[in-house]
Amino acid sequence: MKKYLLWICTAAALLAAGTSCTDDPEVDSVGRVGIQQQSLTASGDGEVLTLNVTSNAYWHLEFVDAATGESIRWVLPNESTGMGNADVKLTVARNRSTNGRSAYVNVTTDSESSTASILLSQGAGTVGGGDGYDFPIAQRFSIDANLALDNAFIEGAACYFDDGMILRRTGSPVNLEFSTKTHTNPTSNWYFQRGVVIGSWETGDALQLEIPVKEELSGDLRYSYGSRRDGTQNAGHAWVFEWSADGENWAEFDGTCSGGASDATWKTIDFTIPADKKIPAGGKLWIRHRCTDGSKASTSATNKTVAYQSAFCITKASAEPTAVPPMDNDKVVFSTGFDDVIDAKAAYIDLPLDFMSSWNDGTYALPKEQAGIVSVVSCWTRPGFLQVGRGDEALITRYTQGAYTIKLAPRFEAMRISKSDLKLTFLASAMIDAYGKPTDPGVVVKADAASGATVEGGTLAGVANNEFKPFTVYVRNAKPETEITITSADMANSTDDVRFFLDDILLEVEGEPERPSADDPVKAEVSAIRALKGPGEVTISDNYYIQARVVAVDNVPADCFAVQDADAGIFVKLAGHGLAVGDQVEVVVKDARLAADADGLLVVTPTAADKVTKTQAASEVPAARAVSVADLTAGTYEAMLVSLPESQVVDADLAKNMSGNITLELEDRTTYVMKTYASASFASTAVPQKRGAVKGLAGASFLLPTSADDLAAMTGTRFGEAVYAITPISGLIKVSREGSVYGFRNVTYADNTVTYSSPEGCTITKIGNESVAGCTLANTGSATIYDGRFLTTGWGGDNWQDNGLVFKIKATSRIVGNLRFGFGLFAASTQAVPKNWKVVWSHDNVSWNDGVRVLEMPFTGEGSETFALTTAANTRGYRMAYFNVPESKAVAQGGFFYVKIMQADNTTCHASGKTISTAGQLLFQHGFYLATHEKRAYHTSMLPSGENVLLTEGFDDAFLAHDYFIPSWQMWTNLSNEYTMPDGWEKAGSVYEGTGYIRVGKSATDNASSITTPALTALGNATANVTLKFKIGIGLGGKNEYAPDPCTVTITTTGSGTAGTLTPDLSTLLPQSDLTEITNATAPEYENAYHRWHEVSVPISGATKDTRITIGGTGRHFIDDIVITKD
Repeated sequence: MKKYLLWICTAAALLAAGTSCTDDPEVDSVGRVGIQQQSLTASGDGEVLTLNVTSNAYWHLEFVDAATGESIRWVLPNESTGMGNADVKLTVARNRSTNGRSAYVNVTTDSESSTASILLSQGAGTVGGGDGYDFPIAQRFSIDANLALDNAFIEGAACYFDDGMILRRTGSPVNLEFSTKTHTNPTSNWYFQRGVVIGSWETGDALQLEIPVKEELSGDLRYSYGSRRDGTQNAGHAWVFEWSADGENWAEFDGTCSGGASDATWKTIDFTIPADKKIPAGGKLWIRHRCTDGSKASTSATNKTVAYQSAFCITKASAEPTAVPPMDNDKVVFSTGFDDVIDAKAAYIDLPLDFMSSWNDGTYALPKEQAGIVSVVSCWTRPGFLQVGRGDEALITRYTQGAYTIKLAPRFEAMRISKSDLKLTFLASAMIDAYGKPTDPGVVVKADAASGATVEGGTLAGVANNEFKPFTVYVRNAKPETEITITSADMANSTDDVRFFLDDILLEVEGEPERPSADDPVKAEVSAIRALKGPGEVTISDNYYIQARVVAVDNVPADCFAVQDADAGIFVKLAGHGLAVGDQVEVVVKDARLAADADGLLVVTPTAADKVTKTQAASEVPAARAVSVADLTAGTYEAMLVSLPESQVVDADLAKNMSGNITLELEDRTTYVMKTYASASFASTAVPQKRGAVKGLAGASFLLPTSADDLAAMTGTRFGEAVYAITPISGLIKVSREGSVYGFRNVTYADNTVTYSSPEGCTITKIGNESVAGCTLANTGSATIYDGRFLTTGWGGDNWQDNGLVFKIKATSRIVGNLRFGFGLFAASTQAVPKNWKVVWSHDNVSWNDGVRVLEMPFTGEGSETFALTTAANTRGYRMAYFNVPESKAVAQGGFFYVKIMQADNTTCHASGKTISTAGQLLFQHGFYLATHEKRAYHTSMLPSGENVLLTEGFDDAFLAHDYFIPSWQMWTNLSNEYTMPDGWEKAGSVYEGTGYIRVGKSATDNASSITTPALTALGNATANVTLKFKIGIGLGGKNEYAPDPCTVTITTTGSGTAGTLTPDLSTLLPQSDLTEITNATAPEYENAYHRWHEVSVPISGATKDTRITIGGTGRHFIDDIVITKD
């Protein structure tokens, strides 16, 4: 500061004396410089001034703040150095402040023999500009070449945009700060992550937008913005959204805030401005985010600020419907304006939104009516239009090429066209990405290579950025088998941004098409043929044919096979048909007989064998539909593949063979009939003795299993019997940390084998191509402390079938029954390893058993026998395989059980554009576990009953999740399915299925998730004190350390009643600080404390029949065995 004061004093002296040399015409040996003006004044709007320099020497300019002496950047000369006399043009930037400012202009000879200075003063800037915003309204944060805010200025708690919007933080005092790094992705060139950072927050504080509008504004609207840490996409957030026409009288938004599908930063919420409260033209709209709880304003435990970034936007709540003509059977082959997504919560591409322009509403799902007509690859939802291909400036691994394909077969069949020229028109746009770079997708239209169709004008020229333009393309000689694809140029690199946007697609017949003979049959849906059923036998007079997939040839009526299309099934009678399950067939039904057989099954009988034609070889059959017993007995899905909930043969039928009618029951004792004809290949086999999911063909009111495999899942313990559960085996690779040195606590490595000291006797061995270098045991060090990894090479090669990861697992109990094997496996996107894998098991390391099905997050459905590698552990990298070990192959305690992960094929490479190489590196991550795969195997509730017991819940139906308590460590962070609460219960935020329990909370900082009990109606009209008891487990995570989740548990009531204090205090039972030195001496304290249940209780005083109790808190908590008793 002293040097600045000295300089200012010197400058003042020069102002008094230094300018006197400007009139001296003599040139001597001493360099001199002067300024003819005494001072300069600029308008607050900015302007160009002239500085008159006189000199006899070389000189240079500098501009310094009059108060601090620091260099300034708001004055830019057209020349900063010169020689002799000169008129220098000074461009003074707009003053983005409501206060004036000043700077000294210094001219100094290069020899520093002479200096002249004058004061340049600029008036205050003006707030806002323009005559209001056009609709839709968009306001972004722009920056200049120096990454400084360029279209607004910030003073204290307000940000004034040039176009007139004012962004204010109202309430407690605060200063807004502009940042070009409001997020950590990407790790460089992050300047598009820009916005204002505001903090901290108190209850009642608000973010307020004041928006001048050019035209009157009312109706159903959508407000979108970018933010970090406000948590408004989560239930229970701390914010209320309101709008006002005058900034004083506020109305709450009627919509619910939700988060963007493509990035956590984007938020959107709908609201309505009634016509009688419209914002007049030239008026202002106010919007505010009002904080209702300052302690929850930020979702971060360590960063209490909230960032608002990229842009603010107001549009209509829904996009405008399209004007393209609908499909018909005369001229319009295909059309769509993407009206199915006009409500999509995503960015419009023709608004200036910077990074927000990348916001989509998730993967595009085809509307039902386009099934079979359209297929898409990497297409994403936008409001009323489609994004083709993916780009994400924050995560460059997300860039993909997309395609939109129109398949002509179903439409040409409906239009009775065999060949035609077609005219394809559509709207297309490219975009400027968040870096300001055009995407340049190179949009092309292609026809398939096989049908002979050609495309004219298929390479599009003139695709504009952020503006839809029309294009016309002609397809010549199109046939039913022709497929037309709109896509981009191929990606030369994995980070090429080739996304583009489509709308208003119209495909029309051009000229006169060729049509089939009038005598050719017309395609009909199976449901249309079923609808022809009469009270007796019917002869079909219409010239129809059906195209469907054969779904059953075994256990069907004599001489019949069953076919199914997308919506219905039917039995077809043709002796000696020779068809196989999976064949696609066409059946001409003109003059065919249609009648129900003796079992009530509808059968169509063609007139001759040549009326049935196989058109495609065996392929996958339609997936079985999950149906209820009521659906089955009603005959709703007759002749279609179905699956029913876990069932078992009733006790009375357990001694029977399959032939005939067998009664099955659900856990609630609902029954249905399974029918097997005597001619079925499995009729003489014994009925299943255990329980499990059942599949088959739906009959008129019964189930027809199509093979023994339909009953293969019936291997579980019968209802009401105790489940035999093996002692879980947790084969985690435990990483140690001592200072900055990382090692392993329980494993060693040598000769392609990882050997465990705990669990003792277990190994993992890479077999096949053992001589290939590169196998090693490693840890990530900087990542999670439990990221131990077994890196393997030697995949592929001529003997690829011999490759595998073999897990030798020592049995700590008898191993038998339904088992679950959890494991982590992935590879970097650049690694040339096989893409497709499978799991097999053995009881002797000699005979290997397949049929193992693999589930990946969110662990729903049946899974598949093969799985594709992913590129990261936390995105489906932690899987669970399940299978049955029969009694004949049980392994005794102390023996060894074997699991092998092996290649499913050697054709498809994980790395795009590469071939499989033995040098490619596969990453086995974190470890494995082996446990029983049945409901009620673990954490089974034994809940009390009695007159004082008001409510109990044990969540025993929860099942498909990695069990935290095995422990499964990082695996449990792969989120399971959202749990469906029992009747009367409610949830908020994130509540997930566990294994006999539930998980409440998504992250260590989640404070918005909770569960709420039903009302305590068992109290009747009484008022009573009650006690809530339950079991709780607290999540243990961390990066370079063991970092426990908070022990914060909140118990609140609604209706009536007051919750007391939770006991015991969990913070006294569990270590609270992070553990940074992780060894076999220090880690067990944390592991033993956190990987277990703790029983807690809370008194509730003054409860009534209306009382409902909410269990919430902060972090990831596991809940089980809830019991509420009357004191």
